[in-house]
Amino acid sequence: MPYKLHGRNVLIVGGARGLGVSIAEKFAAEGCNVAINYLSSHQQADDLALRLEKDYDIKTTTIQGDAGIQADCVRLIRTAIEKFKGLDIIISNAGWTRFSNFEDLYALDENEWDKVRRINSTSDLGSNITYPKCWATNVKSNLFLFREALPTFNANEEGGVFITTSSIAVRLEIYPFEENDKFSDRYFQGITPSGSSMAYSASQGPKVRINSVLPGLLLTEWILKGLQYSAEQIQSWTEKSALKHEVSSRLLRLVLEFPLINTTI
Repeated sequence: MPYKLHGRNVLIVGGARGLGVSIAEKFAAEGCNVAINYLSSHQQADDLALRLEKDYDIKTTTIQGDAGIQADCVRLIRTAIEKFKGLDIIISNAGWTRFSNFEDLYALDENEWDKVRRINSTSDLGSNITYPKCWATNVKSNLFLFREALPTFNANEEGGVFITTSSIAVRLEIYPFEENDKFSDRYFQGITPSGSSMAYSASQGPKVRINSVLPGLLLTEWILKGLQYSAEQIQSWTEKSALKHEVSSRLLRLVLEFPLINTTI
């Protein structure tokens, strides 16, 4: 039997903007209750939550937190569970990178790989600390989130679903993202079913299902404002992709649905 989405409780980490908005709309349209995590986009998160409640008659909540902080990840899970009295699905969509020339091995310094000062933290760790930005956000956050949610997933009659969003750039050298983003994403692919290790799935499945979705070029607000590439550059990258065009929100929703409802993967 397929995994029915209606009535599920969902946490979207990094859900207030860009791809996260499309994912939130997908779950809301299916009748899921949606918890929207944001880092600094407070107004966008609140506006999205109100719109989803009005359009789809579901429950929503917004939760501020940084996926790169372990205490914040724990709080995200606990808050979502407290709000909805349960948790069925986590979409780990947060990430961090800095745009620069991918061929420049000196573009990213050691502090950007490991230690970046955190400002205005809401975690118990305080407001003036340093933490491993890239590595923690792109890799360790998945462990923090998954580990905290695991007892709840195991207690659910139908288990739980943990899906990360990565990028096809970790497999194909076609997009000029910073090397730290590619490397850290590629590392996590090694512990998801899309990689070679399948450690999480092998140790925690099949009741808890872990998968990763690797979209192609998504022209979100973040990409357009951060990159500001020419139409010629974008066309060059899309021609190298299998689809030969950018990924639409509608297509991404269809791709995301496959590992969600298919209980064999």
